[in-house]
Amino acid sequence: MKKFFSLKSQMLLNNLLLFVLPSLVIGYISISISVNRVEENIQHENNIISSNINNQVENFIETPMNMINEFKQDLLTKDSIAENEMNKYLTTVISIYPYFDNIEVLNKDGQIKNIAYPTKIGSTTLSKDRLNDIAKTNKPLLSDIFISKQTQKPTISISIYANGNFIVADLDLSKLKKITQNTKSDYIDTFSILDNKGIYLADSKNNNDMTKQIQFAYFSKIKNVQENKITTINIDNNKKLIVYLAKIKLTGWTSVIVMNSNNVFDPISKIKSTLYVSFAIIILLYFVLSTMNVFSITKDFHDLVNKTKLISAGDYSLPTETNSYKEFVELSNYFDIMKDNVKLRQSEIQTLNTELEDKVIFRTKQLDDTNCKLEKLNTELEDRVLKRTEELNKSKLEADQANIAKSEFLANMSHEIRTPMNGIMGMVQLALMTDLGDEPREYLNFVMKSSKVLLTIINDVLDLSKIEAGKIVIESSPFKIKETMDEVMTLFDISAKEKGITVEVKIDKHIPSILNGDSIRLKQILVNIIGNAVKFTQSGYITVSLLEEAMDGNLIKVKFSIKDTGIGIPKDKQGLLFERFKQLDSTYTKQFQGTGLGLAISKNLVELMGGEIWLESEEKLGTTFYFTINFQVVEAMSSDNSQMWTNHKVQDNFNKTVLLVEDDETNQRISEIILKKKQLNVLIAKNGKVAIELYDKFPIDLIIMDINMPVMDGYTATLLLREKESLSGKHTPIIAMTAYALPDDKSKFILVGMDDYISKPVNFSDLILKTDKWLK
Repeated sequence: MKKFFSLKSQMLLNNLLLFVLPSLVIGYISISISVNRVEENIQHENNIISSNINNQVENFIETPMNMINEFKQDLLTKDSIAENEMNKYLTTVISIYPYFDNIEVLNKDGQIKNIAYPTKIGSTTLSKDRLNDIAKTNKPLLSDIFISKQTQKPTISISIYANGNFIVADLDLSKLKKITQNTKSDYIDTFSILDNKGIYLADSKNNNDMTKQIQFAYFSKIKNVQENKITTINIDNNKKLIVYLAKIKLTGWTSVIVMNSNNVFDPISKIKSTLYVSFAIIILLYFVLSTMNVFSITKDFHDLVNKTKLISAGDYSLPTETNSYKEFVELSNYFDIMKDNVKLRQSEIQTLNTELEDKVIFRTKQLDDTNCKLEKLNTELEDRVLKRTEELNKSKLEADQANIAKSEFLANMSHEIRTPMNGIMGMVQLALMTDLGDEPREYLNFVMKSSKVLLTIINDVLDLSKIEAGKIVIESSPFKIKETMDEVMTLFDISAKEKGITVEVKIDKHIPSILNGDSIRLKQILVNIIGNAVKFTQSGYITVSLLEEAMDGNLIKVKFSIKDTGIGIPKDKQGLLFERFKQLDSTYTKQFQGTGLGLAISKNLVELMGGEIWLESEEKLGTTFYFTINFQVVEAMSSDNSQMWTNHKVQDNFNKTVLLVEDDETNQRISEIILKKKQLNVLIAKNGKVAIELYDKFPIDLIIMDINMPVMDGYTATLLLREKESLSGKHTPIIAMTAYALPDDKSKFILVGMDDYISKPVNFSDLILKTDKWLK
């Protein structure tokens, strides 16, 4: 680190810190110790003086109080003393204790009966309250200090009650002067006795007229000072008073010792002055000696610096001999060795420098040649990069166009396949509702099962394509968890009963009845897993459980488990379950059909919803699938969901009208039959324009709207209907029923004003549930 001062300054400063500062610290500590000792001595002596004075004052007051007590006993034993003898007795008491100014005997009304000096016989100046206070106690009481009219001196009365009479003695306090005047000390200015208001009672210098009741000048500053402690009072810039207080317990008065700080600490001041002068002389001598020593040392350093400058300039002729300290002689010798080495190395460097310059010239020529070759290669590389970039951009554009075409193809294929599928499945379901023989019914059941398998394959392929494209959007809206579970379990009611399987749902009572999340995706996951459980379970039971795993504020983690008593899964094949297109039995003789996409799709959906999925299984004993999903709590109050699932009950709907908007005649017929079986009035419109005309003519309770229609599609019709209702304040539920089944389609339907969505081909149970839901 760079130094900003010279070696000379550093050495002087170090010497100052090493020798002078410790001397100053020692001197300061010595003075502080001396001051503390003086204060301790003053404190101790003041304690002794104050204790002596206070004892004398208390004796001054206690002696007459004892005499009054003795006088009380005499009065109690000498009831026959004559009036003139009593006055003589009182005069005798005063002669024994001359500090009494007068002694009086009062009757119970406060009238003077006897007095040492008879000239005062009459009414006393004591008030009735004061007499009552005296009568209540059996001990002598002291009055406040007052100026006696008889003696014009500070006086205090001592009163006591005796056999119906009051004895009152006036005590002259001016006699206290003797106590204070007899107190001597070398450093005490004054010693005073003050009453509890700070009024002088006695003063050692006798400077105050006690009859004027003068208050101690600094009483306001000392009245809150702790007893038996020294305090300092500033009078002016050059003078301070040291005050010591002590309470007289018997009377509550205060003895005050006042000292002049200059007198007290004068010896200390003299010691300080002597020390300061001594330190000044020491510092001066030290500075002179240090400067001479430092100059002697730094002179050789300066000589070496000057010679170093000459050597750095290339002059090696000057000798570096010195006759100074041993260390400097040794340093000078090494300096000569260094000078010779530097001279030798400089010569070597000059030789190497010449050789290096020749190599640099040769290398520069080689680099120029190489640079020309690199520039040529760089130009060729840039041309290749531009050409490759154009090819990549073209490939990206083609891939994007192919992706768009793929999405459009999937949407169109979904619509084109689902529309005839809706007709096939609808007609099959209607045919199964009629009276059929066993053989035709069996054929139609096979058709229905095959149609469902085909529909599942279509749905899985569509979902997988959206997941791979990253276009799956997880919605978040309130839903009732029990209703969602009812809708899912309704789908497997018939197939489970056909196989004799018991299916039950258990919902933890701590799970709120309304949650916020994507109920559609939740149902899709449950349908995939429960469908597998039903497929692979030949007998026994399937249990679906919902448990609260964690609650954090308004977030709840729900753990779903689907347990079956099916065929189970071998340990070595469990890892393949969640892979696309993977089936545990992929041979030509496999027993169970499927695409192998259901669990892969479920795993992706669970992870998109912030959860995880896993399983536990033993071969031939059954399988349990687990998955967790995070939901938001909508209702703070949890409902009692801990009940078993029951079959859906069909609701009767009399005198309610449904407007069916559908262009396909087959789908019209199927939907009309289903709705009329529910005792609903059905109006049919073949496009959106006709639907608006019928809406204006008839009261409509529910609208089932196809999307892709001639003349006016379902989107446009819904927008126009909602515009009309915004003016009237009415709201008619609209359910989209369409073959468009991509995950983004539902959000589009809701965005234009539709309330719900049914995908073609329509399942009768779904249509009944949706209809009942919106006609409530």
